[in-house]
Amino acid sequence: MGFNIGVSSEQIPDDFDCHVFIGRAFYNFVNDGEQYGDESILIKAGQYYGLDLTPLLKLVYTWDEVSEEYIKENIQSVDFLLNLILAFRDKVQNDNSVCDKIKYVWYGQSINLSQAEIDKLITEMGEEMARPFLDTIELQKKEIDENPNPWKWYFEQQQIIEDLSNLIKSIQCYKEKGATEIYLTAG
Repeated sequence: MGFNIGVSSEQIPDDFDCHVFIGRAFYNFVNDGEQYGDESILIKAGQYYGLDLTPLLKLVYTWDEVSEEYIKENIQSVDFLLNLILAFRDKVQNDNSVCDKIKYVWYGQSINLSQAEIDKLITEMGEEMARPFLDTIELQKKEIDENPNPWKWYFEQQQIIEDLSNLIKSIQCYKEKGATEIYLTAG
């Protein structure tokens, strides 16, 4: 899925002046929290920095028409969200080695089959059907082994700083225009 995160406000609808591009990696960072919950990089990094980053999980997906109720459920205070993201950015700027200091889940548990289970699978499915499945399992294991810390680049190359700074710019724009409530969008 290829989404980007944005900011919107019902108080200042359709204000394209406040739309600032935030890299897709930031959506993936936040979405990791949706996928892996308390074991995700989002939550674990927040804990490391002493911040509750769960408000970033309040996303309004905009791929279809969005109901007012759905938006209302996800509205947040401009000041609250701005202060949270400023604090997060500042903490990352001061210490971007968080990925080396925490343990988080980034990939669904790989399947470990015994040789007997592999043989049974091939017998039941046939080599032609079983091989793509078995190859995928091996590829996942290899990927996990070769890259046990896939978010390290995002922090150490300061891409997260750029994405957070763009999110801050967008929120500040809405604040300067008088909005007191905003919501994060994914679309």
